[in-house]
Amino acid sequence: MFQTVGHEGISLYAEAMQLPLFQETTQGKSAHDTLHYQPQEDDEVEDLYHLLKRVKEECQVEGVSVGAILSDYQRIRVENVCSRLGLVSLAYLWQRDQKMLLKEMIESGVYAVIIKVACLGLKPSKHLGKSLEEVYPCLCELADKYGVNICGEGGEYETFTLDCPLFYKRLKIDMSSVCIHSDDEIAPVAYLKLNQLSLTEKLEATISHQPVMDHSSIYIDKLTNTTSQISREGTTSVFHSGPFILISVSKCQGASLVTVAESLMLTMQDTLLDVKGGQVIMMYLYLRNMQDYTVVNEIYATAFSSYYPARLICHIRCLYKWKSPC
Repeated sequence: MFQTVGHEGISLYAEAMQLPLFQETTQGKSAHDTLHYQPQEDDEVEDLYHLLKRVKEECQVEGVSVGAILSDYQRIRVENVCSRLGLVSLAYLWQRDQKMLLKEMIESGVYAVIIKVACLGLKPSKHLGKSLEEVYPCLCELADKYGVNICGEGGEYETFTLDCPLFYKRLKIDMSSVCIHSDDEIAPVAYLKLNQLSLTEKLEATISHQPVMDHSSIYIDKLTNTTSQISREGTTSVFHSGPFILISVSKCQGASLVTVAESLMLTMQDTLLDVKGGQVIMMYLYLRNMQDYTVVNEIYATAFSSYYPARLICHIRCLYKWKSPC
C-alpha cells in the first residue's frame, strides 16, 4: 500500500506547503491481500485508518484526496477507510488516460524526478534522477512496445516531487546515492537514497492554489431507449447511449433524500439485471449538494454485494448538454 522510497523528504513537504504533518510508523502487514478488503487489525490498512482518524479529530477534515489511477486494490482500501470514518474519498485521477495525464502534470508545473526504476527499459545509470519531462518520450515508447504503465501504476518506477504550484518553497536534492536492489540484466531494480535535502525560496508568481488542469469533459449524445416512471418520490428516467446508461431522478417536494436515493438504486439494479457486476467499470454520481454524499454513499454501498465499481462524484452547479463541470 505505501511507498517507502524517498520517505526522507516527507517532513520537507509539510514545510514546502505550509501544512501540518501527521506521521505514524506502520506496524501491520498485507494480511488481507484479496481485492475486496475486510478490516483486520494486523493489516497495514488499519494503520492508515488510525492515522486518518487522528487527522480528522484534530483538523476536522472532510475528505481525502487519493492519487490512485488504475489500482482497484488501493482505491477499495482507501474507500473502506474513508467510509468507516465518514470521509469523502476524492479520486480525481481515477482511470484517466495515463499518457494524457502525465503530460498534463508536466505542463502544470509538477517537477518530479525518478527515484526508483523497476522495469524493462528503465536503467539506473540513465534514468535515476531524471525529471518526468526528460523521461516522458522514453515512457511513451516503452508503453507502445511493452505495455508499460506510463504513470508507473504497475510499480515500473517511483518519483519524488521537488516542486509544484502548491509549494511555497522548492525542494533540492543536495546529496544522493544509488542503491542497487536487483542487478538483473533485463530489468534491474534500483533507487536513489536521498542523503541530504534542502528548501529554496520561490518567486511568488510560481505559487498557485488555483486549478491548473483543464479536466476532460464528458459528453453523451444521441440518448435512446428512454423510459420514465412517476412516483411519490419524483420522476425517474432511464437513458441509453452506447455503453452508457444514465438514470435521472427529479425529486418531488417533500420527498426525503434517503427515499429518493433508495429509489435511484432500485432503478439502477433493475436496469442492470442483465449486466454482471464485473462489467460495470465506472459510475458517475451527480450531486447538487456535496453534503448529501455521506447519505447517498451509504445507500450506494447496499446496491452491490461484493464488487463495488469505481464512482466519480460530480458536484453540479450548472449542467448543460450532459457536460460534467469536473
